[in-house]
Amino acid sequence: MRAEQNPLQATKTYLALSRHLPGTAWRIIVFSDMRHLAVQASTHAALASAAIGCLLLWVLYQNQRRRLARGREEASDVGKSQSGTGAQRR
Repeated sequence: MRAEQNPLQATKTYLALSRHLPGTAWRIIVFSDMRHLAVQASTHAALASAAIGCLLLWVLYQNQRRRLARGREEASDVGKSQSGTGAQRR
């Protein structure tokens, strides 16, 4: 990787690929701009963060749902046991 410094622009990063041509003394060097890879990496990072956030919200929702269902079940059990003891006392 080589970086080109330009005072008017941000640093640009290039990937240098070098190939020797068989049968000659020539060498071909190709420079590829890495900017599109940086954009793609940041896009993937943002999507991964959003997916993890959605998964976390789903887990929290499921936990809250279970907690509410357990509370309703306990309240129902307590209500049944109290009404049963009240009928026996009469």
